[in-house]
Amino acid sequence: KESILNNKNIVFVIVDIIKEYINRLDDYKKKNNIYTFNDIANLSINILKNNKSACDELKYQFKEIMIDEYQDTNDVQDVFISLIENNNVYMVGDIKQSIYKFRGSNPNIFKSKYDEYSKGGNGFKIDLISNFRSREEVLKSINNIFELIMDYDLGGANYKESHEMVYGNKKYNEEKDDLDYNIDIIEYDSESYEKFSNIEKEIFIIANDIKNKYNKIKVFDKKTSMMRDAKYSDFVIILDRSKYFDLYKKIFEYMSIPLTVLKDEKLNDNSDILLIKNIIDFIIRINNSDFDVSFKYDFMSIGRSFLYEYSDSYLFDVFKNNTFKESELFKDFSDININGISASELFEIILLKTRFYSKISKIGDYESVNVRINTLYEIFNGLNNMGFDILDIRDYLENINEEDIDIKYNAYVENTDSIKILTIHKSKGLEYPICYYADLDHRFNIKDANDLFVASDDYGLIVPNVLSDNDKSALKLLFKHDYIKDEIDEKIRLLYVALTRAREKMIVVLPYKETERLEKDEKGVIDEVRRSSFLKLSDFIYAIKDYYIDYFKSCNLDTIGLTKKYLFRNTVNSEIDSSNETINVEEISINNDEINNEHFSKETNSIIDIEEYKLMKFGSDVHRMLELIDFKNYDENDIDDRFVREKINDFMKSDILKDIRNANIYKEYEFVYSKDDNSYHGIIDLMLEYDDYIDIVDYKLKNIDDEKYYSQLKGYKDYISSISTKKINVYLYSIVDGVIKRIDFTK
Repeated sequence: KESILNNKNIVFVIVDIIKEYINRLDDYKKKNNIYTFNDIANLSINILKNNKSACDELKYQFKEIMIDEYQDTNDVQDVFISLIENNNVYMVGDIKQSIYKFRGSNPNIFKSKYDEYSKGGNGFKIDLISNFRSREEVLKSINNIFELIMDYDLGGANYKESHEMVYGNKKYNEEKDDLDYNIDIIEYDSESYEKFSNIEKEIFIIANDIKNKYNKIKVFDKKTSMMRDAKYSDFVIILDRSKYFDLYKKIFEYMSIPLTVLKDEKLNDNSDILLIKNIIDFIIRINNSDFDVSFKYDFMSIGRSFLYEYSDSYLFDVFKNNTFKESELFKDFSDININGISASELFEIILLKTRFYSKISKIGDYESVNVRINTLYEIFNGLNNMGFDILDIRDYLENINEEDIDIKYNAYVENTDSIKILTIHKSKGLEYPICYYADLDHRFNIKDANDLFVASDDYGLIVPNVLSDNDKSALKLLFKHDYIKDEIDEKIRLLYVALTRAREKMIVVLPYKETERLEKDEKGVIDEVRRSSFLKLSDFIYAIKDYYIDYFKSCNLDTIGLTKKYLFRNTVNSEIDSSNETINVEEISINNDEINNEHFSKETNSIIDIEEYKLMKFGSDVHRMLELIDFKNYDENDIDDRFVREKINDFMKSDILKDIRNANIYKEYEFVYSKDDNSYHGIIDLMLEYDDYIDIVDYKLKNIDDEKYYSQLKGYKDYISSISTKKINVYLYSIVDGVIKRIDFTK
């Protein structure tokens, strides 16, 4: 008590500062008429509270108010609904799937109403516990796990009493395979194969298991209600973080298994978006005759980009002689008047003037760039509708760049026969026949509990005190206990969401651990004190081991082909295998800020019409499919588009792939290469490595006789020659014509 009271004056001072800050900020918002989404929500509540007529108008206007995902409701949303409801609210939710507390959701709102309605107060509760997604064995496994680890106090639901799932899809009974549909928990020895991380071991275990199941087991097809052979798209890997997605991609590529990463990316992390920003600023400065340092910076940035590819010597001469206006770059934009045109119209002009789409091939990954450009175009349209002019758009782009504000977009553009990897949060609402779970043995992130200053709903403002270490103060200890418990609550629910994505099979991979039988309380749940010490997702799995030992299987790492060969694809900052069995890649440490923006590419300057664009789009579709298909286990039935399928079939029949089963396959092999004091960036479409030679294949849309491509391919060959002594063959492949041409650099 003395400790808390000693901090009273400090807290009051801080509160006064916060009040003053909020008042000044509110004044600024009112003067400039700018508000956040939270401001708008709070303003709406103030209107309803202070204007009975407005509140009544809404209250009696709606016949029903229906709310989905109610477990993710936040306090502001709940207050708003309470003001306009009129005994007409229908809420659907599942407390066990509340996994968004980090962005403000309050599962206690759902929990309190569920408890109240269960007792017959102020509403009716309807339990929807029949599950029509999963097989009976899958549901039984999930029920067995969560009966032991989830209850009202930890997780928020009395699982055993009222939340057990009931098997609903009886069609599964009519169609079965020989597969054991119970959960498999695969344990491996984390002490053996020390040069491999546990993550690498888990990836190889999963990759091998998929190879053993692909086309060898059957899954239930919900469309036909019949069993069929398992395709790659029937498998998914679900992780609680995206940290190792790239490593999965590399190892699966080495294992010749197609893998698609499902994740959102930051729009402002990509150089093509920054380039658009600089072009807009450049146009504004031309309109204002503002040829200052910023104008020169824009000129340099745009000039060195893939759109113009000016050499350093040319740029030096331009700056030295002040001949900006004579350049093609300046002439392209000098006739654009920004007065009276919208941002989206300006965007279209920029794409046309720079022949943007025809030059995308220089930087590779046409489809991803196209997705980003379309996303930016939609943002511009939205800003237009909000009254933003060109100057506002420029400032907006400048701000998200300088403040590193996350502008997310969906980078996933294909629906192909490939394995998917995604986070648990991304998987919510989705379902897959066979689900793998890994990377479970890392600690929860609980650093917020150790912050010096803490604002708590329950304990108020907790500040460092003069009598004791802040972490040992009574309030801080209480807060830390509750914070950690809330984290464990959410992680139990996170595991529940992950496991309930599976329709037919769950496979968990984790290191072997000796366990001891944890005692259950009178309700049959593992003791809360023991559960509250769980700080990893793996802890929940280990807790059931001595109750369901049959779920646990041992993996012999000697049988999964662990190898460092896959690191061949990673040419930057990687540990490299020095074995003579594959190419020995030396470490290259490069600061990307210092890399000259040079590309092995052919320049294209023509303006394209709609037919050319459609042809390029078709070529992009074929190119993307060549990146994703499994060359060693090709099945043309996996490709829906007939025209794309025909082109892929042509390529698969070519002589260059006749010995493909003996090759190490590398797709979209990216590298940075230094030569003559310049650093070059390249992406090889396909590289096939055999015992004594390497084939490099570059996909082109149509014309493969253009000698301008040769410098690009010569760069590819020079780089691979620098890291391998094997003979290197280089080929161009015309997607449209279905022709392969070998390039001879000796002529």
